[in-house]
Amino acid sequence: MKNQWVAYGAGSVLIFGACLLASVLPISYVAVILMMGVPSLLAGHVFAEVIMPYIWGMLLGLALYMGAEYLLYGPIFKATGPIYGAGFVLAVACGLSGTWWYNWNKAKSL
Repeated sequence: MKNQWVAYGAGSVLIFGACLLASVLPISYVAVILMMGVPSLLAGHVFAEVIMPYIWGMLLGLALYMGAEYLLYGPIFKATGPIYGAGFVLAVACGLSGTWWYNWNKAKSL
């Protein structure tokens, strides 16, 4: 997929939805980080040709979610920021791994 605006929107919606789902479910910190990061493996493969707009969209989605969480619940817990930061770093790493997987498959098929 080569449309950068779709990649930007998909990254934003994907990370916002993952954060929202992680905040609703009573799970551990590790599960929150994995829930935010692992879907980017597939999305990194789908948006491999426009990975940077996807990553910027994830950053926008995370910022929007943290702003909405602050407006809804007030000051957030001290652990929330580092956990979401670690989830974002894992999401970027998984997205780049998905891009690598796409490029590897593309080079292998030539």
